[in-house]
Amino acid sequence: GVSSSTEMHIANCALLSAWIYDRASKTIESFPGKLEEKKADHLWSDDLKEIDFALVNEHEGKMCTYAIVYSESANAVYLIFRGTSNVADGIIDISAIPDTVNGVKLHSGFYVSIKSVVDDIFDKLSKFCETSTKTYDFFITGHSLGGGLSQIFGYMWKENVF
Repeated sequence: GVSSSTEMHIANCALLSAWIYDRASKTIESFPGKLEEKKADHLWSDDLKEIDFALVNEHEGKMCTYAIVYSESANAVYLIFRGTSNVADGIIDISAIPDTVNGVKLHSGFYVSIKSVVDDIFDKLSKFCETSTKTYDFFITGHSLGGGLSQIFGYMWKENVF
């Protein structure tokens, strides 16, 4: 079977993948403490009711494309990519000409999109790691376009491809 810890993280990834859509038109840079919209929502796991911080980007004056969420109670850091929510995202989705990176074929639209934010993500994650005194589990998730971005980011992270 699957451990309860694994089940919790799978549920958290799914919930955060839905939550990031609500951030699509917001320009919040960071906020500590409880996320107001979750207080009354019975679907949120107890581990996510007290988020220690979330960094939500606004890329090039457009809209949020990812968030980094840290939860002490879940002992986890989650990187969440937002999925398709507008026409520009749809264009990224259909830009599917393969691009080869280190011998691996990648969806060119997704790859161009992730390259536009990868340095910002690594900077924020590095700052978190520098100030942290303990080790956390790290999860990458997303839905739709965000799922594609999370897969490519995971590959880039593992292979140190930037």
